[in-house]
Amino acid sequence: MGSVDRARSSPPPRPSKPPPAPPSVAPLEPELEILGSDDLIESSTPTPQVGRRSLGPYEIIAEIARGGMGVVYLCRRAGEAGFERLFAVKAMHPHLARDREFVAMLIDEARLAARIHHHNVASVLDLGVGEDGYFLAMPYVEGCSLAQLLARNRTYRPPSLIVPIVIGALNGLHAAHTVLDDDGREVGLIHRDVSPQNILVGVDGDARITDFGVAKARARISSTEPGFLKGKLCYAAPEMIERAAALDHRADVFAAGVVLWSALTGRSLFQGASDAETIHRVLTLDVPPPSRVGLAPPAIFDPIILRALARDPADRFASAAAMAAALRAAAIASGMLGAPTRVACWVRDTFAAEIDQRQRLIRDAVHADPAAGVVAVLPRFVGTPATTATPSAAAATAAAPTTTAAEELPATATEIARFAAAVVAAFVVGSLATLWARGLL
Repeated sequence: MGSVDRARSSPPPRPSKPPPAPPSVAPLEPELEILGSDDLIESSTPTPQVGRRSLGPYEIIAEIARGGMGVVYLCRRAGEAGFERLFAVKAMHPHLARDREFVAMLIDEARLAARIHHHNVASVLDLGVGEDGYFLAMPYVEGCSLAQLLARNRTYRPPSLIVPIVIGALNGLHAAHTVLDDDGREVGLIHRDVSPQNILVGVDGDARITDFGVAKARARISSTEPGFLKGKLCYAAPEMIERAAALDHRADVFAAGVVLWSALTGRSLFQGASDAETIHRVLTLDVPPPSRVGLAPPAIFDPIILRALARDPADRFASAAAMAAALRAAAIASGMLGAPTRVACWVRDTFAAEIDQRQRLIRDAVHADPAAGVVAVLPRFVGTPATTATPSAAAATAAAPTTTAAEELPATATEIARFAAAVVAAFVVGSLATLWARGLL
């Protein structure tokens, strides 16, 4: 779900020439993979609609995004004594309402997802039927997705900011995995689609996992949506590909490991040129430690990430909470656990212009006369900025322990050879000078 609750750092010197990715690892994360969420298609700009309408009790005031399942709207719900609140409401495409199995699956999953109550989850608050079909209502989170944040920051990926985001997402996943039914038994809720597109990072610095109650139903339409699987298979656990019926919550732990590996290295771990190649990589690739790839994050996170990426679920962390605890301990031990306020600065700095414009449009839309009937279209958070954002000093301070090691790319073989040659030459010249000074030459 592309909802956006209310939402800056000087980057260290950037390496001028990153080393090539190892042959076994995919190259830099492709733009389409980052932005091509099934729920947030950022590549097209919709035409503003005329004639404000409602989805049940939710008055549409702006469009946030659109994608394969429908359109995400910013809506307002009014109550007594002037009470009102903003929601992100996903309206399903009308043709999906005719797919009975899809609708039944959606309702069943949304009913389970509505039981999740955790600040790291953008929960399903309501499911209803409008004139054109079903809709889901969720909290409006002002901010961006992790995919959008990474797309704008392709070489600036401080672990002190990324690790807290993933910890938040893991905490939200654990809350969902341990949801109980009316008899006090775990319902076995699995997200199935943990990816950067489904992790929201608010301007408050908190991360929220989103789209619970949608992934299984959405699988019904994957065959009719060109390119739906591409960009999603690369986060799928091996058991999802080999034996989907045997899934449990550890599939989400694997996906979280892929997200963290790629976010820290700036590389796509399993993405291939085709779905077949991606599947082959998921099933067979010998995963290298992230500290040896791309942006080379600190090695302290290697064992945690590699454990999450174990192909046998029994070798992974037993729960998302256990992985979150390991990450937190490693980040604290290395001084790389940035506070939410630092993450908030990063989000605001990265998308300052877009956030300001969105807030202005929302204020105007909320106070506009509904009879005017104009639905605003909020600006998209795309990967390439109009101007390069300059991170604030606050976020730079948070990232300081990280930048000396994590942002310095590994030297290439040529660079090492040049350095060694320079050292040898300096030694020879110094020795000759010493011998000459002593009259030995």
